[in-house]
Amino acid sequence: MDNQGILFLIYVIVGLFIGFVFDLFRALRKSIKTSNIVTYIEDIIFWIIVGFVVIGTNLKFNYGELRLYIFLGILLGAVVYFLILSKNVVKFTTAIINFFIKIFSKLKVILFKIFGKPIKFVIINLRKLPAKKNKNKKNKNLSKIV
Repeated sequence: MDNQGILFLIYVIVGLFIGFVFDLFRALRKSIKTSNIVTYIEDIIFWIIVGFVVIGTNLKFNYGELRLYIFLGILLGAVVYFLILSKNVVKFTTAIINFFIKIFSKLKVILFKIFGKPIKFVIINLRKLPAKKNKNKKNKNLSKIV
């Protein structure tokens, strides 16, 4: 196999990886409802990751030269990924994310039961502490006016 054939396979793998990263973001969106701003930030993060992967791979393996087979390899890898693996990966990743969300929510309830009353006690008692008196006469006069 010649150099271009190997490079083509490398870019097919890059396309598979891009599809996988895309599905990670999809699973995250299915599990955690976010605002539009957070969705935009996630999209920017996704494209930054894709950009670094594609440019880094191109610089490492092809000395930064752009060829048509690079784009065809990435496209083929992504299409193969979405046709064969995507559905199962999204289900599996969503299940893992939901599992951790349940664990963290139960942990949050347990921690609140353990530490909630002491923290509430401290906050209430901090509010009851008298405020420091200013020794400056001007500040005293201003506080009487206001």
